[in-house]
Amino acid sequence: MPPLPTCFGLDTSSVVVGNVGAHSRLNYTALGDTVNIASRIEVLNRLYGTVALASEKVRDSAGTESLWRYVDMVGVRGKGKAIKIYELIGRRDEVAVETLKFAKYYEEALRLYQTRQFHEAINGLREIQSRWSGDLSLRRLIQNCQYCCEYPPPDNWDGVVWLKEK
Repeated sequence: MPPLPTCFGLDTSSVVVGNVGAHSRLNYTALGDTVNIASRIEVLNRLYGTVALASEKVRDSAGTESLWRYVDMVGVRGKGKAIKIYELIGRRDEVAVETLKFAKYYEEALRLYQTRQFHEAINGLREIQSRWSGDLSLRRLIQNCQYCCEYPPPDNWDGVVWLKEK
């Protein structure tokens, strides 16, 4: 069978799970804010070129065996507060040194971007750009930094990517 590519969005909290609807037309489903956030996180995989993205709550709940890369701070439709999203990069004892190096450089550049140090972020990203040029999240961050260098954001800019669609 050919591979079936898929993406995952993860959040954790209480939800309502069960049969919902009329007696003649029941639908087994999950309802709640957590389901909505996980669904919105799942869609972000296309934007960042990732497979598994999770909220900070999931990352914090996962323990120390899993390693994560901080990808961005996003605001999703219907929520007033932004959430940090993380990419699961693997089990602590199985992640390649090169992957850890990429995550470290990316996270530092993201920190610089979010603190309005756009030129410094670009300089840091250039160090890893040739090695990981195919990474969509890296290209996206470089484009965002370049845009902000050319068109500086207003003073109240907080570095959050506000998503307009579900």
